[in-house]
Amino acid sequence: MIRVLTIDGGGILGIVPAMILNALELKLQQYSKNPEARVADYFDFFAGTSTGGIITALMLAPSKENEGRPRYSAAEIVEFYSEKGPSIFKSTWLRRKLGSVGFAADRYEVAELERLLKRYLGNTKLSELLKPCLIPAYNLELAATYFFAATTMKTGLILQETFVRDVCRATSAAPSYFEPATFLSASKVQHACVDGGVFANNPTLCAIAEVGKTAEHYTPINMKLLSLGTGKVKPSFRLRSFQKRIALLNIPDLIQIMMGGVAETTHHIVKNVFCNLNVKDNYLRLDPDMPYAQIASMDNATPENIQRLRAITEQFISHNEDAIDHWAKQLVQSTELESAFPALSFSKSSKQ
Repeated sequence: MIRVLTIDGGGILGIVPAMILNALELKLQQYSKNPEARVADYFDFFAGTSTGGIITALMLAPSKENEGRPRYSAAEIVEFYSEKGPSIFKSTWLRRKLGSVGFAADRYEVAELERLLKRYLGNTKLSELLKPCLIPAYNLELAATYFFAATTMKTGLILQETFVRDVCRATSAAPSYFEPATFLSASKVQHACVDGGVFANNPTLCAIAEVGKTAEHYTPINMKLLSLGTGKVKPSFRLRSFQKRIALLNIPDLIQIMMGGVAETTHHIVKNVFCNLNVKDNYLRLDPDMPYAQIASMDNATPENIQRLRAITEQFISHNEDAIDHWAKQLVQSTELESAFPALSFSKSSKQ
């Protein structure tokens, strides 16, 4: 049985899955009787898009003092979003306004995000992450989906020598919010990428496909999959507004529709696959409802809105405590039953 964790994209809304992971981590510590237990200890494969990719990287980054242990706890990742979110999404009113309607290239300067990624992830390479993972982005120059895949195969694949901070920049370069990310591979080839959320805001199907490539050919039948969303809201849009407004003014709404629709469709497919195979209990999706669109905006990182997001997520965790508790028990029990997991042998498919 392979245990998979996937995390959606969503900008500052990454605080939502980060808080859910913190609640899960506290349960894991309780049931394992190990105060140093981390979420990374209890899953075999991870996938994260955009802000979910950043969370994945932070969870799997090795400690400087002990390379075999995670550098950050889930609580520290929550703190990252709470304290650093406002500075990442800081901009002048005019730049935000012009960027939102297409008259400026991007709403936000990327320097602060890049500085923080370098500070928190340093020179860690993709191949040095503690567990196998998949982080998607879209390569503009190749006009193709691109998957950064860290595996247990220490074979010096080109993308395994990519700095994790560059991977995080690539997967989180949301169109109209941040400029595209450019980076050099180990072979000194330059790539230009935008947010993986344009095609896989919910990376669950990508994760299922990737673990299916292992020698064990994992399928939902022998898989436990926890999928974390960044909060969902279903605003309605006036048809006449879409018809009368110039196309540029529809850009923010279209991005929201696109990314939300991708995530919802993925969940619908995955849920039905697990149900059709009679293993519906092997899949859990945790994705809080948001009361209105403004609070769920991926760049609404004011201290006041972060507090609202925290309050909504705390309430969601309370209402779903039984499910989180059940998963924590199962994860601890499965680890105790298996003294060692077989090595995963992933195919050389970082680029697709």
